[in-house]
Amino acid sequence: MVTLSEILRWFVSRLTAAYNALAVRAMRRDQLLVGSEKKFRALLESAPDAMVIVNSHGHITLANAQAERMFGYSREELIGQSVRVLIPERLRDRHRAHQRSYLRDAKARPMGSDLELHGRRKDGSEFPVEISLSPLETDEGTLVSGAIRDITERKRGEALLRELADRDGLTGLLNRRKFEEHLAQEVALVDRYGGAAAMLLIDIDSLKDVNDTLGHGCGDEMIRNVAAVVASRVRATDLVARVGGDEFAVLLPHTSDGDAQAVAEDLLATIHSQDLVLSGHHLRPSVSIGVAEGPRATPEDLLHDADIALYEAKAAGKRQAVLFSTP
Repeated sequence: MVTLSEILRWFVSRLTAAYNALAVRAMRRDQLLVGSEKKFRALLESAPDAMVIVNSHGHITLANAQAERMFGYSREELIGQSVRVLIPERLRDRHRAHQRSYLRDAKARPMGSDLELHGRRKDGSEFPVEISLSPLETDEGTLVSGAIRDITERKRGEALLRELADRDGLTGLLNRRKFEEHLAQEVALVDRYGGAAAMLLIDIDSLKDVNDTLGHGCGDEMIRNVAAVVASRVRATDLVARVGGDEFAVLLPHTSDGDAQAVAEDLLATIHSQDLVLSGHHLRPSVSIGVAEGPRATPEDLLHDADIALYEAKAAGKRQAVLFSTP
């Protein structure tokens, strides 16, 4: 006959076995979770970009080594901090509004593709960034993973390309296309608000002879010399461009024809005083200048008037400046 104590021992053993089985499954689950977390952290550290994980309150819960290097904070300083610490003060309100909007429809996408985004380092310096967001669903709610890339070098490259597109490769002056854009804007301003603007067209006399006798390298040196003199003798607000092989244009905003003529005469005197040594030869550059004053109906009119005046200066013997006059 089975005693009561034997029944109790059997019951306890069965409970212990069930508990142990549950404990084993729980341990395996915890081990899987620990393994998953280790894999996640390894992926976080191997990411090429700075990675910052933020909770729904905007506080940083994880950051990788790249984020430490990018922003100048240690990981210990970042964890628990508001992500606003990585954002320039002027952009923080906008970021908070963007964060609330994102959490209403969280999905993987670039952040603010139509905005200029900037990060803020610990020392207060700012830099342009590109950010990709991804939601992470957890037991603690939705976290947001931000992959942050410093695009300073890309921005510099883009600025250099824009500069090269707007500049003459030989002289560094504005090219004709960019000059004509500025000219159209200036004529529109004069047309709307009144005032005056003047145009100088400067042509190097007999550059072909230099190219033919001394070579195009010497001709290029002549062009660079004249370009440097012109750029150094006008105001910072004036625009200088190389608009042809041996031709330069100068736009003089808020300038009457009398003042423009004075600028032209100063350029003539300065350029003609140069003594260049090209391939062992001493050369004095010579230029002719056409001067025209706005307002004119169109930018083309102003350029046309200056071109006529330049032609007259050439026809009159070169080395002089002629002011356009209406026939």
